[in-house]
Amino acid sequence: MANRLRRKRAMMADQRCIWCTETHGNELFQRKNYQEATAHYTEAIEKNPNDPRVFSNRAQCHIYLGNLPKGLEDAEKCIELDPTFLKGYLRKANVQFLMEYYESALATYIEGLKCDPNNLVVINGLRRCAACINRSNGGDVGPDDLEDILFLEVHVLHMRFSVTDVDCSPWPTYNLTGNVSSDNDLRHKLQKLMEEAAALKKEASDERLRRIESERMARTSEDLYLNQVQQRREAEECLSKIEQEFQQLKVRQDEVSEEFQKATEHNENLQHQLTETIRALESMRGNATSASPSSSGSVLDENHIPSYFICPISQDVMNDPHIAADGFTYEGDFIRSWFSTGSDTSPMTNLPLEHDELIPNIALRSAIQEWLQQQNVAA
Repeated sequence: MANRLRRKRAMMADQRCIWCTETHGNELFQRKNYQEATAHYTEAIEKNPNDPRVFSNRAQCHIYLGNLPKGLEDAEKCIELDPTFLKGYLRKANVQFLMEYYESALATYIEGLKCDPNNLVVINGLRRCAACINRSNGGDVGPDDLEDILFLEVHVLHMRFSVTDVDCSPWPTYNLTGNVSSDNDLRHKLQKLMEEAAALKKEASDERLRRIESERMARTSEDLYLNQVQQRREAEECLSKIEQEFQQLKVRQDEVSEEFQKATEHNENLQHQLTETIRALESMRGNATSASPSSSGSVLDENHIPSYFICPISQDVMNDPHIAADGFTYEGDFIRSWFSTGSDTSPMTNLPLEHDELIPNIALRSAIQEWLQQQNVAA
């Protein structure tokens, strides 16, 4: 008997200690000192791990501290200890809602509805979950949610009508077998609400279709504008390339025209020298046929040497005449010596030469050799 009494006293002392610890934790919770309140709740749980209320309170502290996984763990433990304790479902659904597990939170609220079908917190939670699920699926909070909410409200009202001794606040108590007129009025009101919800649903659907069509037209206009911008950019780039090619062709045309002009002048010079050479040959043939021994002395006179037989540099009759880039004919050795000294200008015009290439003047050399032979015969 004494041992039983001691055990009873010790148990009562432990209960008082647990109660004091939990009460202190509640006071800290009211002062929003959630960190210390969590520590006291943990101490109370260590002394009595079978109290669902302490797990519920500590879960709420974890929620305020932002430790959602711990809060979810405590809420599930609370439900495990007492499946009829509504706050366990509220804590769990709140954590799931904050973690954006809206479907899971909706299912938890529905489970909590079994504990208290009249609880406004549960009904509001169901509304918020339905709205967030709809929004996360790309919809708006509108007619579909209203229909779900009306269904829940009708369900709750029907559950209220089946009970005659419940609290009258916030709705009056109804008796399904009592006032038929009140039931008819209620059905009319619900029918009206359903019709309004259907009208809102149709309006929202039409608005959604208009918005989708507007967005489609906007995207089409944007794509058309971007295509036009791209085509304009490509046209400008093509035009720029054509202008560059035209400028290059124009420069090339000028270069070709200049080269053609120089070639024409060079050809004219060669033509002139050829004409002079032909005249000289004809003159020598005429002099050879009409020459006499008495006139041999005059033939040997320097005044009768054709000027185009004489090199402009050495001023002597040329043995190996060559045509330079300026169109004039020079003795080959002397014009090469001229270039070897670094000169790149014409000995006759003093203008820059395009190149230092030399062309043998075969016709003039033949004329000079023939003239020299005639002079030797006459001598």
